[in-house]
Amino acid sequence: MKKAFYKTTFGLILSIASINSNAQTIQVATFDDLALSGTDSSYKGADGAKKFISNSVKFNNYYSSGSWGGFAYSKKKDTITAGYSNDLSAIAGGGYNSSLKYATAYSSTYYGGDAILVLPAKDSVMGFYITNGTYATLSIKNGDFSGKKFGGTTGNDPDYLKTTAYGWENGMIKDSVDFFLADYRFSNNANDYIVKNWRWFNLKSLGKVDSISFGFQSSDNHPIFGMNTPSYFCMDNFTFKGITLSLSDIEKSTIENVYPNPFEDHINIVVSAKSTLTLLNIDGRVALKLDLEVGNNTINTNNLFSGIYIVRINNSIESKSFKIVKK
Repeated sequence: MKKAFYKTTFGLILSIASINSNAQTIQVATFDDLALSGTDSSYKGADGAKKFISNSVKFNNYYSSGSWGGFAYSKKKDTITAGYSNDLSAIAGGGYNSSLKYATAYSSTYYGGDAILVLPAKDSVMGFYITNGTYATLSIKNGDFSGKKFGGTTGNDPDYLKTTAYGWENGMIKDSVDFFLADYRFSNNANDYIVKNWRWFNLKSLGKVDSISFGFQSSDNHPIFGMNTPSYFCMDNFTFKGITLSLSDIEKSTIENVYPNPFEDHINIVVSAKSTLTLLNIDGRVALKLDLEVGNNTINTNNLFSGIYIVRINNSIESKSFKIVKK
């Protein structure tokens, strides 16, 4: 009994200490913290916000008269419909590991520029899961009004589509990493491929950066307008070594107060914007998820075990995470 009590007490002391300082942890922008209504819905920036935020990572967006660029996010699962009208569906038929939501990147030098994400601080990036969108996949596979069928009529044309991730630090490109979304350059045509499932895009070689931009390159290009191949990819679970915020870090934000900490049978959460609360245990499993209304929200925690929890609060303005302890 004494040994068990010692371990519990020691663990609690460490937990309280970590709350009072910013600790570097593995952070994941899953996009599941972003609001979407309906089973086939998407966000492409019509509200003029010019960005959205998932787990403190800011994703740029530009929108004009129905057209968009940068990043958008989606719940779409259409793997059949060809053309630009289906530019927010992943060819994998949904998010990574059957998650509901994922992001889509679109970079165009003719319209708006590159897709860019900004980290909450200069951090070491690990990577993310990537796949093609349905629009680009079917264009590459069959050809369309602007892009050629990869491989040509004989199947021997050495075509390819790749995206390049550029790591930035203090306004300068630090390094870059390529990922081939389709590659038809093999001598044996049986090896030609289009990425149709979720694959890991390793970004560790970029090191510590403050932002990442994404460009595209294709073998099929117009002499004036650039790439004929649709310059899109889908992203999920962007992973980096970030900062888990302490409670003092939430001041001067839409997340105004979380108390008491440590807590017992309830938590009070005060927000000035409609938000979503996700409470995860120390193993990363979701213990509680619900919507928060503007003002004070009292959350019953009687059913939770004692221990350390990660609180994630997300809304259309910001996304923040921090640790809290149940006695």
